[in-house]
Amino acid sequence: LGKVFKIPVHKIPLTDRTSNGIDIRILNKYATSNICCAARYTTLENLAKSRYHNYIFIITNNGFIKKIDIDDVLTAPPSGLIYSKIDQDDYVKAMLFGPDKMDLLIYSENKVLRINPKQIPYLKRSTKGARASTATTKIEGMNFLLPHSTHLVAVTKSGMVNRIPLNIVSPQARGKAGIRIIKLKKGDSIVSVQSVRDESKLIVYEGSRNNTELNVSDIPITSTVSNGTKLLKSPAKVVVSK
Repeated sequence: LGKVFKIPVHKIPLTDRTSNGIDIRILNKYATSNICCAARYTTLENLAKSRYHNYIFIITNNGFIKKIDIDDVLTAPPSGLIYSKIDQDDYVKAMLFGPDKMDLLIYSENKVLRINPKQIPYLKRSTKGARASTATTKIEGMNFLLPHSTHLVAVTKSGMVNRIPLNIVSPQARGKAGIRIIKLKKGDSIVSVQSVRDESKLIVYEGSRNNTELNVSDIPITSTVSNGTKLLKSPAKVVVSK
């Protein structure tokens, strides 16, 4: 909900991998349960000290986007620090940490908007940002377009996977609707879009607490009007392992 908290790692109890974990509100009474992401303090500190100017890119479910300085959140007290103004019916959907040198992929329903990060407004913590796109659907996520990528892989909540050539998705201006990258079946939606190379591997975390490793080379190359290929059961999160 637009607030950041610092929690010492030594306060988190050590458990086995089958444990449900501990409610974060027990570790910090000011924190809320709907966490967007977690980042290591020293990693952010190193990014802030880097010779490149690194930012925090923030996008909300309703489609407001902005970037702020990493230094803005490093001084967060135990009670939390507001890093973004959030409307009552909105919440932060995704955050990225890095320089404004790689294109961003913003995806919702079956479309991806590829934009230059320099188009994203650089604002103060007390602002909510500008419109990312004209799409009427809610934002599902945001990723960097990784260097040397050749394809985009879209994964849907029903387990469909579609790989298309990257050159199909050309850069657009902020505020555009984006480009369709998969033909969705009724009730389906994208849960992740990743930029990949042929030798890349995807790690897919599923709702059953299992994870699956998927070779990009095993995913057929299709088109933007394809339904994709059924390769997964219930994907919840996807990351590129290399």
